[in-house]
Amino acid sequence: MLDDLACLDLGDCTAEFPLPRKLFGEMSGPRARNLLRAMLKWHHVQPPDEARLAEFVRQLLTAGSDRHPRIDLERYSLWCEAGKLNFRSLT
Repeated sequence: MLDDLACLDLGDCTAEFPLPRKLFGEMSGPRARNLLRAMLKWHHVQPPDEARLAEFVRQLLTAGSDRHPRIDLERYSLWCEAGKLNFRSLT
């Protein structure tokens, strides 16, 4: 059901990165975390632990357009740039 909710939250967007940052700004923190977990799962990577995911999503939802939230993990990076949420696999 959570994957179905993530698909609904994507709306007209495809399940591919980059995603419009504004997509996340229109949803609650729990739904944004669910969507991000689903996107990472669909890209065959493990999401960060809940505390790191929650902090990244908090920054994603609250940072001004001049800020660029970023999370670097061993296997991938997520970051905001030019109004988009980007993903890069490091393996």
